[in-house]
Amino acid sequence: AQPHAHPTDRLPVHAGLEMKIEMRVGSLASLRKAALPCIAALGGMVTPMGVYFVVQRLMGGGSMCALTVPMATDIAFAMAVYGLFRKRMPAAASAFLLTLATVDDLGAILVLATCFASHVSLPFLGATAAVTAGLAAFGRTLASDLRAFAAGGAVLWYCLLRSGVNADIAGVLAAFCISTRAKYTGPKGEQEDLMHRAVLRLSPISTFFIMPLFALANTAVPLGSAATASASAAAAAAAKAATAASVAPALGIGAGLLIGKPLGIFLFSLLATKTGLAALPAGMSKSHLGIVGVLGGIGFTMCLLLTEVAMPASQRALPKIVILLSSLVASVIAAAAMRSQPVLASDDKVA
Repeated sequence: AQPHAHPTDRLPVHAGLEMKIEMRVGSLASLRKAALPCIAALGGMVTPMGVYFVVQRLMGGGSMCALTVPMATDIAFAMAVYGLFRKRMPAAASAFLLTLATVDDLGAILVLATCFASHVSLPFLGATAAVTAGLAAFGRTLASDLRAFAAGGAVLWYCLLRSGVNADIAGVLAAFCISTRAKYTGPKGEQEDLMHRAVLRLSPISTFFIMPLFALANTAVPLGSAATASASAAAAAAAKAATAASVAPALGIGAGLLIGKPLGIFLFSLLATKTGLAALPAGMSKSHLGIVGVLGGIGFTMCLLLTEVAMPASQRALPKIVILLSSLVASVIAAAAMRSQPVLASDDKVA
């Protein structure tokens, strides 16, 4: 069987562009700047999985199928909530959150590419490697034709879909092949960075079309009883059993997002500062770090995607509801915490 093809498989293009920018010229460009948020991201991935594991053990008869689901942060929604209160948070917190979420997204994408690969086809995997190498070589020429990268991304998507590796990483691979030194020349000879131009072009499409479509496609939770009423007794019993089997994973996901994420981000960051591996950015306090940790609990789209590939179709409804509720709770708690912070002086505000 081929892996499920989502209608929004090209969503990671936007994330891939932002990751590439951060890695080459942004907050991930140097080890010194990236150390603490990378360590925090590691804590924000490992600890939720640990919390999930503990919940399954305590529940008795739990399932490990959704172990990786609570590791993900929705970078767009986390930054959106943060943006509402940016005047009350130091400038360093924005870069810290963006870097943490970028590394987090990269970790989730690697999980998709490796842990959920099935029936791997070596010929198509080889074709994927060849197309990626060709796109990378094309990018090194400082090419500025985004249509060529889009076409290459479409070919990558097909090759990955047929190879058995999750096709969602096609957009990231294509985006990584674009050079951060490439320039776009306008009709009047004006120049701008190709990467930033692509991000600006994709932002409204991603925000107002792709992400809502993704949410609608992946939160299709059946809440009605019509289907159950017309189903046979055996089918109704099977549905009831599937719902019961999804309770422990759903609770584990919720606990992972609301407890594991903030705890992991905060404790790993604190441990890194105590041991001298890294230092808190200028202007950031422990309370700001705690708020960033809570924002990390906004899983939404990335968690929904991991749920789609990790869990049987009959057991996805309750975990999806829990992901939505947990993300909402994390958003409200983070917003309330930021609202309680004093408005900072202009020199300390995020640009």
